[in-house]
Amino acid sequence: DYLGDEHGAMRWAGYWNGTVDKYSPGDVVVDDGYQMVCVDPDGCTERPAPQAVGDPFWVYTATIGSGSLLAKQIIVGNRYTWSDTAYLNGYRVNVVLDSEYVVYARWNDGVLEQLFSFTATQTGWIEFPVTQELIRDGTTLGLFMTINEPAPVPLTWNGNWYYDTPPNATVPAVGVVMHANSTPNQMWFNKTDDDAGDRGTELEDLTVGDVIDANGRSWSIQAISDLTDTILF
Repeated sequence: DYLGDEHGAMRWAGYWNGTVDKYSPGDVVVDDGYQMVCVDPDGCTERPAPQAVGDPFWVYTATIGSGSLLAKQIIVGNRYTWSDTAYLNGYRVNVVLDSEYVVYARWNDGVLEQLFSFTATQTGWIEFPVTQELIRDGTTLGLFMTINEPAPVPLTWNGNWYYDTPPNATVPAVGVVMHANSTPNQMWFNKTDDDAGDRGTELEDLTVGDVIDANGRSWSIQAISDLTDTILF
């Protein structure tokens, strides 16, 4: 090892800044979250963190058409594969005023992750910037979106359940809604809420496309299994 054999221990040189002309072999610096050590015998002048090349651009830049469909809910999706290592700076969504949207991501066919949910306040493109992330070539990203019809006067009701997120799902006890880490796409309700109220009728009246709000997030119902004392969405 070059540093260990000839230069001893590494030396903390602080955060990178442009005022240092050259770092010496063994200097350790942090730049934009990347910690690097200089191993060039002649010293290091380049920045430690990866640097973007070229101007940012949206992957899809073509014209968006318009159309209509009579449905309570529509699901759309796209799949992207990185051919080069690049930065991800944000997402954008083409929306229709007053419709409700929930956007999900699935990296490399892994677990589905909810990115954001919102009600459109305009028609057209809206942008969601994110913390810049370096994505390796060969990475795949599936983006999925559920679109719910706007309701002039939404019919809503509230219930009080204990929100349980164990590793694996089991039959929810009275007063519990089960949202296990192993099945993030399923929410399992006991029909009796945490106030000992029978909410069976209200839960059974929910249909595909209805929305469950909890803990500041929204889930759109895609399937329903009535299990007598419990109900699985």
